[in-house]
Order: sequence, then C-alpha cells, then structure tokens
Amino acid sequence: MLELIPLITFSVIAILVLAWLKRKSGHLRKAIRYHIIASGIHNLSQVQLDAIPKERVEPKHRAEALAEPTIDSEKIVRVIFGYGGLIKHALEMESFTTRELARIGNIQDMLVNAWIRDCLELGVLEEYEDRYTGEIRYRIKKEKIEELSAEIYTQLQKLRG
Repeated sequence: MLELIPLITFSVIAILVLAWLKRKSGHLRKAIRYHIIASGIHNLSQVQLDAIPKERVEPKHRAEALAEPTIDSEKIVRVIFGYGGLIKHALEMESFTTRELARIGNIQDMLVNAWIRDCLELGVLEEYEDRYTGEIRYRIKKEKIEELSAEIYTQLQKLRG
C-alpha cells in the first residue's frame, strides 16, 4: 500500500497538469484566432488570386513635392507641444536648472535633458553659469519661440495650399 502512494500522487499531479495545459491551450487558440481576425489575415486568406489586378494602376494626379523646410518642423512641434508641456513651466520660471524644471514639471530628468538638448539645437534656450553656485542654468529666448511659431504656421499654410 505504501508503494502506491507515490504513484497515486504522481498520477493526480499529472492529471492536474494536463487539465491546466488543456485550459491554457484553449485560451491560446482563442487569442490567436482574435489576433488573426483583428489583423485582417482572415479576409486576405479568402481573396482569390485571380481577383487581384495584374496591371499597374497610375494615379490621375501626381502630388507635387513640397519644398524642404529650412528648419526641422518635427523637432519644433515636439519642443513646443511635447515633453509634457515643459515649455509652459520653463516660461513661468524664466530661469531654471534641469533639476528644478524636472521637479516643477513632475517629469524625469532624462526627458528634461532631451527637451533641453532639442531646445539648444533650435536656439530656443540660452545656457549660462550661475556666478554664485556655479550651476548651469537656462533661459528661454522668447523671440526665438515666436520665430519658430511663425515657421510652423508658414509650413501649415503651404500644406493647406
């Protein structure tokens, strides 16, 4: 009888594991089916190959290439509207360090550093050393922000046609 206890225990554990695997595989199959339906592969598999046109379709109107902007518009938009609204906090503070801006904006120092790097590349920030503490401080050049805003507006007008 004592010899049967390990065998019975092993059998019960094996049955539980098999039941668990069967239930998990059902969930996995269901998830795969949902993924296939959501990704549209299901509809693609039903398309007949003869239904796909063989000739190349030419567009009636060709889009004209836009002139390349003089400044990186994407970076300007990212600096002004992105990074959790850091520009608003920076304008309110007038002069700030990286740590002060991160604390006020409740944002990680890493993101503040990325924002400052983008601003410096665009010429939005002025960097200087505090003569009392020796810290690197920054100040926003408001005239540069107005210039960049005008550039974005001009690019939008060109896109609008």
